[in-house]
Amino acid sequence: LMAKEPARPSIIIEGIEAAESDEESIEENIRSSTDLSGYECDLPHWRLTRLGKLTQKNTEQVLRARGYYRPKIKLEIEQKQGCWNLKLAIKLGKQVLIRKLDISVSGELADIKAYRKYKKNLPLKKGQSLNHANYEKIKTAIETLASQYGFFEGQFTRHQLIVEPSRNAADIDLAFDSGPRY
Repeated sequence: LMAKEPARPSIIIEGIEAAESDEESIEENIRSSTDLSGYECDLPHWRLTRLGKLTQKNTEQVLRARGYYRPKIKLEIEQKQGCWNLKLAIKLGKQVLIRKLDISVSGELADIKAYRKYKKNLPLKKGQSLNHANYEKIKTAIETLASQYGFFEGQFTRHQLIVEPSRNAADIDLAFDSGPRY
């Protein structure tokens, strides 16, 4: 006979219906943003309340990173089979879209084939939904290319991500000066 596994607290997520590929990773990110593995089933109510607020805040941050700046999140603490669950009912709302995408490179790096090829295939495009990870990837990729081609003093002279949640719009403005080549 196998021993029955003891009840464990968990996060239940309802309502996320993003693009198929996004949906799963958004749920995974929400679950991993609040680790429940260290919690027992007999938590005092005040700790549960505090944990619920933390989970809600973490969920907002996860959603914001994916361009959902105005989600509606309803949290319930459920008691089931001798343990508690945090139940999140989420309405994502409209995703912030990229309204303006201005990426410029000055200096010799702009003429290098590898950079021009990269610029044609950026992970973000105008009209696409905002993803903070892709914004960071662009910055890192430009710095990496600069360093690979000997522009060790290259730096961003502007790096702005301006989000207007009320308009569901984001403007990206990146300017990189490659400096001298070594």
